[in-house]
Amino acid sequence: MLSRFTRRAFDEYLLFTNFALGSTFMLGGDILAQKVTRDGPHDWQRSKNMAIMGTGFGIMGHHWYKFLDKRFPGKSLQMVRNKLLCECAATPAFAGYTFIAFGKLQGKSMTECGRDFREKIKFICVADWFVYVPAQAINFYFLPPKFRFLFVCGLSVIYDMFLAWLLTKEFQPIESKASVEEPKKGR
Repeated sequence: MLSRFTRRAFDEYLLFTNFALGSTFMLGGDILAQKVTRDGPHDWQRSKNMAIMGTGFGIMGHHWYKFLDKRFPGKSLQMVRNKLLCECAATPAFAGYTFIAFGKLQGKSMTECGRDFREKIKFICVADWFVYVPAQAINFYFLPPKFRFLFVCGLSVIYDMFLAWLLTKEFQPIESKASVEEPKKGR
């Protein structure tokens, strides 16, 4: 019974499966993030927005991995390297989707979404390039293409916790030392 379900989900209905996985894992990551980082009541609106955003990731991820596997077939070290380089290059675009989708769902203007993106993109890139992309080497080398997005979803529970925290974190501008010091008084 389970093998029949798995076969149908990952062979016949892969797009729908990835759509559902994206939403479910993004929701799970946000629920865990709120449990770990919030003292107050759970924000179900935020969780709903993360789940909605996850559906977009499911669809994009489905097509992204199909593209990578078609453009760079096989699992030789050169093909895996090329896929990893594409992952690095795509980070800003996927991050842009993240900030726009989540921001608009939260009622922010495009200007506010852009500001959030500029403030936080370096954190996304560091997390993606130094943690997520190296883990993707396992995905590209060892797993069959139909399980790529499932692996990413499993990996992303922790990453989604970080993302949920980062998307809702307010950063305070760092004031220069000169603007903080009081002007010297004359004698």
